[in-house]
Amino acid sequence: MKALIHVLAISVLASSLPCQDMYGVGPGRLLVLDSRTGDVQEVASGLPTMIGLARATDGRMWTHALGHLCLVDAIAHRITPMFRVAESAIVRGAAPGPANSVYLNVWAPWNATCAILQVDTTSGSVAIVARVECGLAGVRALGAVGDQLYVWSDSDGLIEIDPLTGEQTTVGGNAYITWLTADDAGELYGGSQDGTWRIDRATGAMTLLSNPQASVLGATFGGFGYPIGQGCGHSGPLELTVEGSLEAGGVLFARSEGAQPSFPYRDVRTVMIIGLSATDYMGVPLPLDLGFLGRPGCSLYTNVVATSGVASLSGGGRSQASTVAFTIPEQLGMFERVFIQHVRLISAYDSQSRDYEWTSEWSNAVGLVF
Repeated sequence: MKALIHVLAISVLASSLPCQDMYGVGPGRLLVLDSRTGDVQEVASGLPTMIGLARATDGRMWTHALGHLCLVDAIAHRITPMFRVAESAIVRGAAPGPANSVYLNVWAPWNATCAILQVDTTSGSVAIVARVECGLAGVRALGAVGDQLYVWSDSDGLIEIDPLTGEQTTVGGNAYITWLTADDAGELYGGSQDGTWRIDRATGAMTLLSNPQASVLGATFGGFGYPIGQGCGHSGPLELTVEGSLEAGGVLFARSEGAQPSFPYRDVRTVMIIGLSATDYMGVPLPLDLGFLGRPGCSLYTNVVATSGVASLSGGGRSQASTVAFTIPEQLGMFERVFIQHVRLISAYDSQSRDYEWTSEWSNAVGLVF
């Protein structure tokens, strides 16, 4: 792994990176977003009422849906309801809290009040940390920077809330906002289908970054994976999925699965490619069609910075799968993202030469954003 990190460090300056930098939720959809261009891509379907998205201090993501605080697997793109919270109220936003807790902005329209709840993501216990007089329209979204919380009012713009004292300060601003979040530098961002803005927490001044043209109800930076392209194979596509933790020290499992070869063969090996760019490989645009290798319709989706191991096959019958497990070292924190792709090498019998020759199958790629 030390050799891998050394190679990555040499290559990072020459790499060009795609810009999906945020993970989000919309009506029944899990999304990846580019805060700089407004590009929004759906990566999976979700629960119909997902609102708010918060990444806790342990790296796990949470949203609220169907009266539950739900765990979001932002690599495998799965939603798991965990705790019953605010079943009879309307949740308008989520934000990270201390010690792996999550804050929720909850609206009770029947008495024109909003409350900020703090939920322990280990036990599911709930505490009210602040109440907000928010009128019949309520306040939307919820963001956290340091020890301060922020909500959005249609009439007053940004409102700062001290969760320790409940003190509230109107900051200002003028836009339609459905989500708030902060980056690692403490910059506050907000957005809706009308746009994505950087928001000055002191003045409420807003800088328009992009226009996503999609309904986003919660978003956060980093900590997710997303698929790129489509795999190819002799008897069907080779499909790559990744599960695990993107935190330093976490373990990822990259699994590729494809159809059993329909021709005689004697050996199958799977190699994982690790790269830093999905747009350029030494001046050659990506994806690159591999027809020049005798595999037209197959594509290379990432530059080749390093390779990892030879995975053995598991399963049987009509499908075969191979899994490469690897631990994320601390040094990978210097990179915004990496890309992985599997290549399946098959020693296949050639009837013309009457001997075994190597052929290949290529998976889709997966981008991992730290």
